[in-house]
Amino acid sequence: GPAGLTTAYELLKRTSRVPVVLERSERLGGISCTVNYKGNLLDVGGHRFFSKSDRVMQWWLEMLPIERLASDQLSIAYQGKRHSMAVEKSEVDPERDDRVMLVRSRKSSIYFEHKLYDYPLAARSPGPGARGAGQRSRGPAGAAGRL
Repeated sequence: GPAGLTTAYELLKRTSRVPVVLERSERLGGISCTVNYKGNLLDVGGHRFFSKSDRVMQWWLEMLPIERLASDQLSIAYQGKRHSMAVEKSEVDPERDDRVMLVRSRKSSIYFEHKLYDYPLAARSPGPGARGAGQRSRGPAGAAGRL
């Protein structure tokens, strides 16, 4: 994934060591990848290239130019906070080039028993079905298990 690839890149760049990267699948990036399925681009994992650290964000922007934006300011919201950073104007068009950082609003969900639940899960009082769902996840003879 991104952490392993970043580590290998930085070792190669900053030391005399030559790292060997092993990947089980046919593509790099672990579950932080986008696949083309029948002409539709799907993000495999719920991961994103975002950090609260400006240094880390700048590193990523050096690796992948950000897609063409209407403004030279990028505003990212997380955990009830908003973070703005200046970005260079880019003419990279994601319709023509795969080597581009896409900016998207994030909406993650968990599909469970034919229902979609917001992720991360919101802390709230358990509803009438919560006890039953927890009991079903315990497995045989009440073995400890989690959803």
